[in-house]
Amino acid sequence: MKIRFLVFLLPVLTVIGCHKPAVCEQFIRADEAVDGLYEFALDMSDTLATYDLSFYTAALDAPLSLTVDWSCDYSETVWLPAGKVEALYRSGIRPDRRPGTDAAYPYGRKKEAAAPVILRVRVNNAPEDFRGLGIICKRNDGTR
Repeated sequence: MKIRFLVFLLPVLTVIGCHKPAVCEQFIRADEAVDGLYEFALDMSDTLATYDLSFYTAALDAPLSLTVDWSCDYSETVWLPAGKVEALYRSGIRPDRRPGTDAAYPYGRKKEAAAPVILRVRVNNAPEDFRGLGIICKRNDGTR
């Protein structure tokens, strides 16, 4: 009886153990940033999912200004509020849509879907004791 159960359980655990994690975090220390630029490579290859992105750093006494450049020639400035360690940047990002719009990528973007999305972030007003910047990329399955 126990052997049959184990024979059934082993393949199930193998499939569950091979599942891609839904949350990925990256942190770049301030001394590792190149000319104040923090570059994150995000795996957003599942075009059927949506993604939430959050920035995090040590709690700050003043708001922090960030210029975010996407690899698709889209840029924007956002603020991290003072006193918070983590702040949601964007929610419900669709990899097949341009950030900031609901426009689809030009023909051929789907071929590049497996390539990581490059996000370059410049900290505009970093305090002297700034330790670094992190990003959290959360995949939301089945929400589209």
